[in-house]
Amino acid sequence: MAISKAQQRAVAKYDAKNYDKICVRIKKGQRDILKAHAEEQGESLNGWIVSAIKAKLKQEQARTPKQSREHNLNRTLYNLHKYNQKHGTRLSNGQYKAKIETGEITI
Repeated sequence: MAISKAQQRAVAKYDAKNYDKICVRIKKGQRDILKAHAEEQGESLNGWIVSAIKAKLKQEQARTPKQSREHNLNRTLYNLHKYNQKHGTRLSNGQYKAKIETGEITI
């Protein structure tokens, strides 16, 4: 069944609003190999790539000790407390981080 132009535009509009695109470059011939593997796993090539990225991210996050993440959070909250005391402000953690990102506050 053919898809109408209006439906194509609607799908394109939905995709643009709800998804980011990433371009991946691989050697010639690798796409077919990856696609065949994804199909063996019962996934589309895109779905398989997304699953692989998520698995890699989870693996890398697991290598960062929880204690280290807690230490970084505690250090940030301590610095925020000291900043608020020194400047007589009541910045939230989010506001404090935003000011650091914009360069208004240097650590």
